[in-house]
Amino acid sequence: YGIFSGGFSLAAAVVVIYFWAWAQTGNARHAQTMGFAIWMIGHLVLATFMRSERQPLLRLGLLSNRAFLLWTVAAVGTLLAAVYVPALQTILRTAPLAPGDWLAILGVALLAPLWMEVVKMVRWRG
Repeated sequence: YGIFSGGFSLAAAVVVIYFWAWAQTGNARHAQTMGFAIWMIGHLVLATFMRSERQPLLRLGLLSNRAFLLWTVAAVGTLLAAVYVPALQTILRTAPLAPGDWLAILGVALLAPLWMEVVKMVRWRG
């Protein structure tokens, strides 16, 4: 596995959430915002999982890299601004998301690349 398979997992997550949102609402702007949000969150999750090629995240420690944590906070802040600040909504053509939307985004963003962590855990224990 690696960058290619991680990118494929991220692309699959974006496609799944986009079409799910489109099917739920029929609203293109909402579906595009969902796709954009999972793309951003998915990159954060993927970067977290790919911090080490061999060691599982539980062994590395989720909070062990302060620069990474600052980058994550900045990325999430930028995403929230793009989704909820009216001027940015107009420029970026985004729509506000409901709490249920965020739950779907987080769930899919975490599940799509989770197989990578499972592989690392199996290899680490073996």
